[in-house]
Amino acid sequence: MSEDGERREGRGEEERDLNEEEIEKALRETVKEPETGINVVDLGLIQRIGVKKEGGEAEITVDMIMAAPNLPSTGSLAGEVERVLRREFSAEVEVTLLAEPDWSPDVVSPEVRAKFQRRWGDHRKN
Repeated sequence: MSEDGERREGRGEEERDLNEEEIEKALRETVKEPETGINVVDLGLIQRIGVKKEGGEAEITVDMIMAAPNLPSTGSLAGEVERVLRREFSAEVEVTLLAEPDWSPDVVSPEVRAKFQRRWGDHRKN
Protein backbone atom coordinates (compact mmCIF):
# COMPACT_ATOMS: atom_id res chain seq x y z
CA MET A 1 0.00 0.00 0.00
CA SER A 2 1.10 3.53 -0.58
CA GLU A 3 1.75 5.98 2.24
CA ASP A 4 -1.80 7.33 1.92
CA GLY A 5 -3.24 3.82 2.43
CA GLU A 6 -4.35 3.22 -1.15
CA ARG A 7 -3.57 -0.07 -2.85
CA ARG A 8 -1.33 0.24 -5.90
CA GLU A 9 -2.40 -1.00 -9.30
CA GLY A 10 -0.61 -4.01 -10.71
CA ARG A 11 0.08 -7.13 -8.71
CA GLY A 12 -1.48 -5.83 -5.49
CA GLU A 13 1.78 -6.01 -3.55
CA GLU A 14 3.25 -3.50 -1.16
CA GLU A 15 4.99 -0.66 -2.95
CA ARG A 16 8.69 -1.33 -3.46
CA ASP A 17 11.46 0.97 -2.33
CA LEU A 18 12.79 2.97 -5.23
CA ASN A 19 16.44 2.01 -5.56
CA GLU A 20 18.63 0.22 -8.10
CA GLU A 21 18.48 -3.12 -6.29
CA GLU A 22 14.67 -3.15 -6.24
CA ILE A 23 14.51 -2.06 -9.88
CA GLU A 24 16.82 -4.92 -10.89
CA LYS A 25 14.71 -7.32 -8.83
CA ALA A 26 11.51 -6.19 -10.57
CA LEU A 27 13.10 -6.62 -13.99
CA ARG A 28 14.55 -10.04 -13.10
CA GLU A 29 11.11 -11.23 -12.00
CA THR A 30 9.13 -9.95 -14.97
CA VAL A 31 11.01 -9.05 -18.17
CA LYS A 32 12.41 -11.95 -20.20
CA GLU A 33 14.17 -11.76 -23.54
CA PRO A 34 11.77 -13.75 -25.76
CA GLU A 35 14.38 -15.70 -27.75
CA THR A 36 16.20 -17.09 -24.69
CA GLY A 37 13.65 -16.80 -21.86
CA ILE A 38 16.38 -15.24 -19.70
CA ASN A 39 15.63 -12.05 -17.80
CA VAL A 40 17.07 -8.80 -19.15
CA VAL A 41 19.26 -8.13 -16.09
CA ASP A 42 21.05 -11.49 -16.00
CA LEU A 43 21.37 -11.47 -19.78
CA GLY A 44 23.38 -8.23 -19.47
CA LEU A 45 20.98 -6.07 -21.46
CA ILE A 46 20.59 -3.47 -18.70
CA GLN A 47 23.68 -1.26 -18.80
CA ARG A 48 22.73 1.49 -16.35
CA ILE A 49 19.90 2.35 -13.98
CA GLY A 50 19.44 5.85 -12.65
CA VAL A 51 17.04 6.97 -9.93
CA LYS A 52 16.12 10.57 -9.24
CA LYS A 53 13.76 11.52 -6.42
CA GLU A 54 12.56 15.07 -6.01
CA GLY A 55 9.79 15.86 -3.56
CA GLY A 56 7.03 13.34 -4.16
CA GLU A 57 8.10 12.70 -7.76
CA ALA A 58 10.42 9.95 -8.96
CA GLU A 59 12.16 9.31 -12.25
CA ILE A 60 13.88 6.13 -13.40
CA THR A 61 16.25 6.09 -16.36
CA VAL A 62 17.47 2.86 -17.93
CA ASP A 63 20.12 2.40 -20.60
CA MET A 64 19.94 -0.95 -22.31
CA ILE A 65 21.47 -2.82 -25.20
CA MET A 66 19.95 -5.59 -27.26
CA ALA A 67 21.41 -9.05 -27.76
CA ALA A 68 20.53 -8.80 -31.46
CA PRO A 69 19.41 -5.27 -32.40
CA ASN A 70 17.70 -6.31 -35.64
CA LEU A 71 15.18 -8.63 -33.98
CA PRO A 72 11.53 -7.51 -34.17
CA SER A 73 11.28 -7.74 -30.37
CA THR A 74 13.86 -4.97 -29.81
CA GLY A 75 11.39 -2.10 -29.39
CA SER A 76 8.79 -4.17 -27.58
CA LEU A 77 11.34 -5.33 -24.99
CA ALA A 78 12.29 -1.73 -24.16
CA GLY A 79 8.57 -0.92 -23.95
CA GLU A 80 8.03 -3.82 -21.57
CA VAL A 81 10.85 -2.58 -19.31
CA GLU A 82 9.19 0.85 -19.26
CA ARG A 83 5.70 -0.54 -18.50
CA VAL A 84 6.93 -2.81 -15.71
CA LEU A 85 8.87 -0.03 -13.98
CA ARG A 86 5.98 2.45 -14.25
CA ARG A 87 3.62 -0.13 -12.74
CA GLU A 88 5.96 -1.32 -9.98
CA PHE A 89 7.26 2.08 -8.86
CA SER A 90 4.65 4.65 -9.94
CA ALA A 91 7.47 6.69 -11.47
CA GLU A 92 8.26 8.41 -14.71
CA VAL A 93 10.46 6.06 -16.74
CA GLU A 94 12.77 6.67 -19.68
CA VAL A 95 14.40 3.72 -21.44
CA THR A 96 17.19 4.41 -23.92
CA LEU A 97 18.37 1.77 -26.37
CA LEU A 98 22.12 2.12 -26.83
CA ALA A 99 23.83 1.38 -30.14
CA GLU A 100 27.00 0.41 -28.25
CA PRO A 101 28.44 -1.60 -26.66
CA ASP A 102 27.59 -4.72 -28.60
CA TRP A 103 26.16 -7.54 -26.54
CA SER A 104 28.39 -10.57 -25.91
CA PRO A 105 28.22 -13.51 -23.51
CA ASP A 106 30.84 -11.70 -21.42
CA VAL A 107 28.15 -9.33 -20.04
CA VAL A 108 25.80 -11.99 -18.66
CA SER A 109 25.57 -13.00 -15.01
CA PRO A 110 27.79 -15.88 -13.84
CA GLU A 111 24.73 -18.18 -13.61
CA VAL A 112 23.71 -17.48 -17.20
CA ARG A 113 27.31 -17.73 -18.40
CA ALA A 114 27.53 -21.23 -16.89
CA LYS A 115 24.29 -22.16 -18.66
CA PHE A 116 25.67 -20.87 -21.98
CA GLN A 117 28.93 -22.76 -21.49
CA ARG A 118 27.10 -26.02 -20.74
CA ARG A 119 24.99 -25.57 -23.86
CA TRP A 120 27.50 -24.15 -26.37
CA GLY A 121 30.94 -24.45 -24.83
CA ASP A 122 33.30 -21.64 -23.89
CA HIS A 123 33.13 -19.00 -26.67
CA ARG A 124 36.39 -17.32 -25.66
CA LYS A 125 39.61 -18.27 -27.35
CA ASN A 126 42.53 -18.57 -24.93
